[in-house]
Amino acid sequence: MTTAGEGLPARAALLGCTGLLAVAVLVAVVVLTPWHPLGPTRVGPAQPARDFTAAQLARESAYHAALRPPAYASLVVSLLVLVALGLTPAGARITQRLAAPFGGGWLWQALLGAVAVTLIGRALTLPWDAWAETVRRRYGLSTRSWGGWWLDLAKAYGISLVLTLLVVCLLVGLARWSPQWWWSLAAVLAAGLVVLVSFAYPVVVEPVFNRFTPMQHGPLRSSLLDLAARDGVEVGDVLVADASRRTSAVNAYVSGFGSTRRIVVFDTLLQSASDREVELIVAHELGHVRAQDVAKGTALGALGVALLVCLLALATQS
Repeated sequence: MTTAGEGLPARAALLGCTGLLAVAVLVAVVVLTPWHPLGPTRVGPAQPARDFTAAQLARESAYHAALRPPAYASLVVSLLVLVALGLTPAGARITQRLAAPFGGGWLWQALLGAVAVTLIGRALTLPWDAWAETVRRRYGLSTRSWGGWWLDLAKAYGISLVLTLLVVCLLVGLARWSPQWWWSLAAVLAAGLVVLVSFAYPVVVEPVFNRFTPMQHGPLRSSLLDLAARDGVEVGDVLVADASRRTSAVNAYVSGFGSTRRIVVFDTLLQSASDREVELIVAHELGHVRAQDVAKGTALGALGVALLVCLLALATQS
């Protein structure tokens, strides 16, 4: 057992690291946020009325007004469940009872407790998520069946559960291994996990929800690759996503970094836009890459997760 005196150096180090990380996150936010995204060439506020009709702008406002209540409600419910079951004795009792038939060991408690909390949270947010889906259907943005909606929910839950189990078991295991210093290694590993997920997301997670096929060789593909080359952005390929299976929205994006970076174009965009319009949208997305938005976001996420680990250690120390 570690005495109070032996724990003082660890607590001092924890307080110091928490303070340094908090300052680092604050500095990163201040430095990396594009406070004036259009720079000195900015000529004034955006004027949507120049490109959209009054009816289109009214429809957009009505859509977001209808979507916000279920979205915010789902977020609030998720946070309440996390606090009520993840940080209270009630959650601990549920975890212990679930693990009792398996011997009650810490690993079973961590695994089954995480499953219980996430399942309860998912179940309580279902009505709000279904409400949001009805809004998307009413405005013609969702093209998937309710069966497809349930399948997407199951996929998303499965991916989040795997990551949650990994993180929970890592934290609990490290805390048992080194009660005073677990946070130091956990913060480093959590930050590394953020970087790994950001790198692997395009090739591991995205294919779970969409099929991606290489864009046919032709003028459009060549022009998109030329745009990337002129911006100094290396991309592995230009892919077409079968987004029409679940939405009528049009979009394109650039995901990943390093060897996993690629340009992705929705099939809905190819069906409804001219080549020039596709080029303009992709050029905008390439601008994010050239500005290193993905790398900056990943770095900020890694710092933020490390800070959360330290704050968790402070909150749970006796």
